[in-house]
Amino acid sequence: MVKTVISNAIKLENKINKGILKWEHLIPYILLLVIIVDISLDFEDILFMHHNGLIATIFQPIFLLVFFIIIPLKKVGWFIIYNLIVLFFTYYSYKYGKKHNRKFVILAWSSLIFTYISNFILRFSEVSFFWDYYNVFYFISFLICLGGFETYFRRNKIKFETIFNIFKIIVIYIGFIFLISYITGTVIESYEASNKIGFSGWFVSSNSIGHLLTIIFPIILYNFLKDKSFINFGVLIISILCQLAIGTKAPYLGIMLTLFIFLGITIFGCFKDNKFNKINIGILIVIILVMISIFPITPLSYNLKVTGENEEIDLLSGRYDFLTNKTNFSSNENNCFGFLFILTGNNSYLNSKLIEIDYFDIFFNNGLYGIIVFIIITGYYLRLISKKIIKKSVKNFSLKNIAYIIPVCLILGIAGIAGHIFVGSYITIYSAFMIILLLYNLGGIKYEKQ
Repeated sequence: MVKTVISNAIKLENKINKGILKWEHLIPYILLLVIIVDISLDFEDILFMHHNGLIATIFQPIFLLVFFIIIPLKKVGWFIIYNLIVLFFTYYSYKYGKKHNRKFVILAWSSLIFTYISNFILRFSEVSFFWDYYNVFYFISFLICLGGFETYFRRNKIKFETIFNIFKIIVIYIGFIFLISYITGTVIESYEASNKIGFSGWFVSSNSIGHLLTIIFPIILYNFLKDKSFINFGVLIISILCQLAIGTKAPYLGIMLTLFIFLGITIFGCFKDNKFNKINIGILIVIILVMISIFPITPLSYNLKVTGENEEIDLLSGRYDFLTNKTNFSSNENNCFGFLFILTGNNSYLNSKLIEIDYFDIFFNNGLYGIIVFIIITGYYLRLISKKIIKKSVKNFSLKNIAYIIPVCLILGIAGIAGHIFVGSYITIYSAFMIILLLYNLGGIKYEKQ
């Protein structure tokens, strides 16, 4: 056994020395790290867990141990981990990236610096370091991660099987958290202050976890249609069930949109790696029919009924009204300096509350300068993607290409309807990764041997 361990260690060292295995190969696993550490447990829920049956009672000592050891470190720990990731990508893209990557790093950080200085100048008496820092930092983390992932894809040969496997592990992990939290009665409700139902496991933001599952769903579905193994089928089912359990609109709409696009593409059979496939057509039709038939018993259906009884159903869930109030408030309270770097005033609630429409949140949190930086950096990558898509004729596209295009379309759409895509925690890292993954898949990023 000792000889085996030594032998494996020597093989690993040889791989590193030959450049076969590099530290950069660990970068995609950041996606796993940020989702694993972003859980929250409530102490009171753990104490009363024994009311939920034998299984919950068995888990109680374990959760108490986790609570006292890990949770106290969570706030500081998550803050440090997230900052370290962004600082790493800052260094990585600036040192190893192209000229435009270095410019983008400077632009992104300048947005944070100018905005935070403006906070102190314009509303020093009510400034909250952590809240203001988070709002701005989450935004620039998306911009920094774009350059970091671009640099990674340019410097490394990527196996798509590795990406698929990471997504599988993520979905299984989320499903496990959802299941354990439900069994033990420690779930975090999606709508704590209303009669609506739905839960997000132990994940604090139902929107963020729902959007994460939504944007990776097309790749999960494609992987299943390509390889109809038991594990891929299980991952697909877990992904759908978790999205339905959350009870928000974006996941269900994302699932249905993806299914209909895949069905249309498969029926027409005009894509080179997906010729007219009766089995896939049948599978997609069955999933669509099941989704439609079970809709009346889903949390989303119940929530829509609750909304319809009290008010008119609104796709934006009242976000437009809040946007109007915040716009009127900001236009009365801000001077030119405020509009340039941060829109602020004397109402701390309107200052801190997100509209949950990312494009407006970036404008209100970072001012005109911030939204310009966002357009410059994000627009650069979207322009490259658009050029690649335009150059490819319909017959040169594959179902695999579409599986990567849909997530980016969902990212841009969800950001304008539900938010929590470019302004959020781990979801910003995933959004950046999916945009760069699409660009790489379309041939917009070429491997450069080091």
